[in-house]
Amino acid sequence: MKLHDHFSVLYEAFRSIEVKAGLPALASALDCSERNVAVLLEKMVMAGWIKWAASRGRGHFSTLTFLLTPQQVRLQVLSDMLSAGDFERLVPTLDSIERGALASSLTDLFRRNYIDPDRRRLRVPLFRTVLSLDPAKAFLRVERHLTEQIFSRLTEFDHASNRLMPSLAHHWESNGDCTRWEFWIRPEIYCHDGSELTLDAIKNSILRVRDEPGIARKIFAHLDHVEICGPSQLAFNLTVPDLLWPDRLSSVNASIVPFACGEVFPDMPVGTGPFSVTHRSEERLTLGVFRNYYRERALLDEVDLWLMPPETEINFDLDFGSRAGDSILKQRLSKLFNGCLYLIFNPKQPYFADNRNRFALVELLATELIKPPFDRVCTPARGILPGWRHNEAWPSGALSVEAGLVVRIASTPRPLPTLLAEVARRKLQALGVTVEVATIPDLDKQSPDRAWMDKTDIYICSEVLSENRDFGCYEWLAEDSDFRRWMRPAELQHLDRALMSVQQVPDRDERVRAYAEICKDLVANGSVIPLAHERVQVDAADHVGGISRIAHGFVPFADLWIRQDSVAAAVRSE
Repeated sequence: MKLHDHFSVLYEAFRSIEVKAGLPALASALDCSERNVAVLLEKMVMAGWIKWAASRGRGHFSTLTFLLTPQQVRLQVLSDMLSAGDFERLVPTLDSIERGALASSLTDLFRRNYIDPDRRRLRVPLFRTVLSLDPAKAFLRVERHLTEQIFSRLTEFDHASNRLMPSLAHHWESNGDCTRWEFWIRPEIYCHDGSELTLDAIKNSILRVRDEPGIARKIFAHLDHVEICGPSQLAFNLTVPDLLWPDRLSSVNASIVPFACGEVFPDMPVGTGPFSVTHRSEERLTLGVFRNYYRERALLDEVDLWLMPPETEINFDLDFGSRAGDSILKQRLSKLFNGCLYLIFNPKQPYFADNRNRFALVELLATELIKPPFDRVCTPARGILPGWRHNEAWPSGALSVEAGLVVRIASTPRPLPTLLAEVARRKLQALGVTVEVATIPDLDKQSPDRAWMDKTDIYICSEVLSENRDFGCYEWLAEDSDFRRWMRPAELQHLDRALMSVQQVPDRDERVRAYAEICKDLVANGSVIPLAHERVQVDAADHVGGISRIAHGFVPFADLWIRQDSVAAAVRSE
């Protein structure tokens, strides 16, 4: 039995803050000798958990004073283990209650002593485990964000200038009808394993996205073949004209994989991005700076992600590493996600084949969004994207319920969709509907077949588009998004024809206007009904610099740096 376990036994046996008890009584409670009790008490005193005043002589009692509760002691023990870097050894030993306590207390634990003056390192908790880091399979926003840190792409979107910019490719051009695109690749680009990136690797990376199962397979389906034209030049030949081809190559799924993928690749991938994976376990993922990055190296040496079980949503922030006595000055970055939380309906459920019932249910839920706790984290959506107005022509009316109706509702495991699913259950049950609610695990959500959708009538899901609003809209509408699975065949054909026209429009602003009209049609026919725009907020302590933008709900790690003067001040304050 560990020392804190002995403390818990004593606390349960003698609950008063101050008790009169001799060694025999304490030994009986702990089921050990008086000599061992004396040793244990001395250790607890040194740890600051108790005060122990031993008395001498018959008729005199020793005094035991509890300075902490068992929960506080456990928190201190966890903190000490975390400080010693024992997170991976610690987590598997915890039961579900202790894991929940660890998650809820993580902020306090991280604030104790986690500034490292000798290394530019950030330790950041992540609210769930990380799935495959194969970019061709990246589906959820955590994996998409991490993939962007580990891999590079031929092109990239610059949020400051709102333009597509060169990345691994320094130049590109097309033929007259945009069915052939030629790209010139930068020389001497090195991978995390020290090998030099080859044109064959670039060619095979893009062909993988087209040929292997994945959410982006459809948007690369018109790639006919790839030619290597010279030592630094390759050409992509398409079956149809496409002015968006350079944008497609900036997507996370089009990240360049520098070698033939093996069994360990999804867990320990090798890329050419600013960070490489240096450690991977169920409890921890460590990204180290890649010093041979073809651009300016990242300003941090290491980002250590501590993966928190169970799947407890902790707002991503960079407040960790500060000390309790530090300046209270904080940085805060807040924005609405470029996307929305929306509802889709299974057309095989006859009750929701009537769009009036779809809209009536959404209206019921929308009335809750202006109340706590929703009003703090989201705002009612009038369209698919913030600023768009698509719901003004919704048919009004009460939800009509038929006898014996059973409705199966599913949501993602994130708190807001889960909470809305419970609200929907309560609203429908009040009308006499039998409701079954399920939370779809992340691993099932990204499965290619998504068999769980066959057993679902309503799905509450959310979409976070990329910073590139132009291609982000196209990508969501064209790829294997959830809503496409439940669209009627005629509506799906109409959508694909509209997208085919959009990819031949040269002006970016005109394309965005076209997406707005496409989404307006989706809302009008009930294929996608927007419910809320989520607000993401990142807090950072004043020792963290580089907080300028949020992508996928996270701050790009390559932008971050440590203010050494703040670190030094924190160290001196001890």
